[in-house]
Amino acid sequence: MIYRIIDLTTKEFLRDDFTFNPDTELAFAKGPPRGLHKPVLDTENETWSEGLTDEELAIIEENKATALEKQTVITYLANTNYVSNNYSDLLKVDEDMAEKYFNSVSDTYGVTVEEILKRRASYIAYLNEF
Repeated sequence: MIYRIIDLTTKEFLRDDFTFNPDTELAFAKGPPRGLHKPVLDTENETWSEGLTDEELAIIEENKATALEKQTVITYLANTNYVSNNYSDLLKVDEDMAEKYFNSVSDTYGVTVEEILKRRASYIAYLNEF
């Protein structure tokens, strides 16, 4: 049988294992519920609780939000990269063709190339802050 190995001193979950050191560890058959970041075992009541403080949990949630925001920005940059590159390349070759492309993007997506390029620049500056 596989056990949840708990540190006898801190009551924190260490690992899943088949063996344990009875001098420093406790083998517990029932594992912590999902969603706990730092599970701590109450050996008397055989229940699990969160070992992180509210402040530590708030930092984790803030970091998740920042990571999601960064991913959204990166996705936007990836999805608009072709517009930026095509427009820049066309400007080098044929300004009339670049203007037609500019209008085509505006008509198709309801946003101008200029707006896309401005947003891309602001997002790149945002990412460079990290």
